[in-house]
Amino acid sequence: MVDDIDVKLVRGGVITGRVTDADNKPVVEVRVSLQPIADPQNPVRAPVPYNSQMYQTDDRGIYRIYGLPASRYTVSVGSGGAEGIVAPGSRRYYQRTFHPDVTEAAKATIVELAEGGEATNIDIKVGSSADTYSVTGHVIDSETSLPISGVRIGFLTVRPNQDRSSTFYSGLTSDNRGEFKLDGFGPGHYGAYVSSENDGGEFYSNPTYFEIVDKDVAGVELKAIRGLSLSGVVIVEGNMTKELLAQVAGLRVSANVMPTSGAQINGSANSSVAPDGSFQINGLRPGRVSIGIFTSGPSVKRPTIARIEHDGLGVSQGFEIQPG
Repeated sequence: MVDDIDVKLVRGGVITGRVTDADNKPVVEVRVSLQPIADPQNPVRAPVPYNSQMYQTDDRGIYRIYGLPASRYTVSVGSGGAEGIVAPGSRRYYQRTFHPDVTEAAKATIVELAEGGEATNIDIKVGSSADTYSVTGHVIDSETSLPISGVRIGFLTVRPNQDRSSTFYSGLTSDNRGEFKLDGFGPGHYGAYVSSENDGGEFYSNPTYFEIVDKDVAGVELKAIRGLSLSGVVIVEGNMTKELLAQVAGLRVSANVMPTSGAQINGSANSSVAPDGSFQINGLRPGRVSIGIFTSGPSVKRPTIARIEHDGLGVSQGFEIQPG
């Protein structure tokens, strides 16, 4: 159990805008990507929050990303062919396009975000779209080989011949037969895996890799492993835990695991914080854990961790968890 996570509040910034296509129609449920620009004189001291849903446009093509640290950002949508092209749930995809309407990162307009500030009208206009393909598969228990329903499926885009990949959010879960299907893959290399992120359950898996060329892919099998649990209590400096939870909507604690051996990807999961400050994160793979805290609601107050304790003793980020 991890106890006494002290929290300090720092007001986060907001970036918001609208994504439209060549006909000026809204582009719905497309993922928006932020990339902080490195500045040696003023480095980003807090990570960009990871709350997958807020990085997608709504039915009006509008996105709103909040809780951001002050920095300079590029903002883009779509994907580049080198790492695979994904438009989850869609039979069409868009080439990666940066604010306001350019496909080259060097020509992107930089968004300057001050602490607690709001950058509005960060709009993006994309070009024409192209065909995508579907992936189907199933999830089984690694010990019993029985199908597992209701687990969250994550995906990776993979850069060929390099030890590099990136995950993306699909919102997909296995059905009552343990099966899953997702449209929206362009040509490229990918992986699928079981994820416990966002209260996604008690299981994880290593990825199963596949390639999309010019047709749908079927028969992807994921072997789910029951993960570890991490529980604790969030305590606010000044003994104002209840007041913080009332001020900050959707407070969540995250755990990012760097595997010590054997695993092919990092693992991450998160859990909501109860009114008494308690939390429990399930489905973690063994390895070294870094704890984070963020908000999934519309609050612009961004909490930060001041201290982590275990059995009354301070511990640093990267402490190890193992079975037993």
